[in-house]
Amino acid sequence: MMNLSVLMVDDNETIRRIQTAIVEKAGHRVRTANSGREALQLIKQQSFDVIMMDMKMPEMDGVATARAIRAQGINTPIIVVTGNTELADQQACKSAGMNRFLTKPITLNSIQAVFNSLNHAQNT
Repeated sequence: MMNLSVLMVDDNETIRRIQTAIVEKAGHRVRTANSGREALQLIKQQSFDVIMMDMKMPEMDGVATARAIRAQGINTPIIVVTGNTELADQQACKSAGMNRFLTKPITLNSIQAVFNSLNHAQNT
């Protein structure tokens, strides 16, 4: 798997640092944003291979942010990373245009598996 450029969006600094370390250990480059609004600003400045985003954030949650990204015509894969496991949450994420659903806490194995599945989906 290639070295991907990943945008990590989470309002919790500790979680953002832990998840960034895991994704970097998997061999990828990470930029971080602490809100949906900040993520939208970064996406205007730079393109990313993958966006990893928390579902529950103040001001603009992950679902609203994903909708805004898709409304701009950006097709970058979006992985929601959340502690919410309810089916309704998964459906809301999918309807907003998110591609994968990862439950916290993430692991090196879960990151590699989801990135591999995205890579496989793009190559088929």
